[in-house]
Amino acid sequence: IKGSYILKKMNLNELDQYLELINSVLLKSAVKINKWREKFMLEVLLLYLIIPGRINFLQPGRYGRFGEQRYRQQFGRRFDWLSFNANLAGSQIGNRVAIAFDPSYISKSGKCTPYLGRFWSGCARMAKRCLEISGIGLIDMDLHTCFHLEAVQTPPAKTLEQVKYTLIDWYLHVPCTRKETLQRLANYVVADAYFSKSTFVYGAFEMGFHVISRFRDDAYFRYLITEEPTGKRGRPKLYDGKIEMEHLEEDRFEIVNLENGQGRILSAVVHSRSLNRNIRLCIHFLFFKCPVVNSISMG
Repeated sequence: IKGSYILKKMNLNELDQYLELINSVLLKSAVKINKWREKFMLEVLLLYLIIPGRINFLQPGRYGRFGEQRYRQQFGRRFDWLSFNANLAGSQIGNRVAIAFDPSYISKSGKCTPYLGRFWSGCARMAKRCLEISGIGLIDMDLHTCFHLEAVQTPPAKTLEQVKYTLIDWYLHVPCTRKETLQRLANYVVADAYFSKSTFVYGAFEMGFHVISRFRDDAYFRYLITEEPTGKRGRPKLYDGKIEMEHLEEDRFEIVNLENGQGRILSAVVHSRSLNRNIRLCIHFLFFKCPVVNSISMG
């Protein structure tokens, strides 16, 4: 089975190093736990490594040193996973990092499941009765990987209406309540095209984050005037025409040629009409053909 295979591949020194790393992170993180809680967390993280398939409370009771009831009781207590994972990832990351934020659909049915509602499924391209979590990760561009930090369950629309929240308000609430920990890691938030709207971008900017996202295909951008004011009467001209994706004026952009035939990037500071602000626009041409429009919000 999977657990036996992992134990065979890991010798005792590697297992000791794994437990020592987890223990050191528990001590360094802001999580306040006693010795009993510390032993329990070491036990659980080891069991998650070796138990095959899906894990419920019966399996740790079967494979672990404690009874099933203790696992249920301990999981009922709050644990600061964000602080723990941030300290764990902080010892491995480089300098080029960003926060990833992505709501994820989880298939689930039943009448007694908390926060069950209708959420958008990207695979089905429709809203379905399910659960949703807001996944927070840390992207390392040098290691080409993402470290998971925390998953926060999204309340359904009826629950949000009771506190007068929209879905975007909730998505802003999640990083807002965790911004001190997140901003110690990075100030850039990467999200998909759903979040390239003014409500989310302005809310994130007020928290001290910059948003990297993809625009809609019909987004409206304008070139900025680079000439000095003429001194004539009237307000100086701010914009110099709409950006036509089919007829780009490449002399207005900084051009970056990517290695290994991955195309090129055209970059410039332009004005976005939907966001009503100047942004850093990046247009990625895959193999010099299809443009993909991304942006970094700027103050």
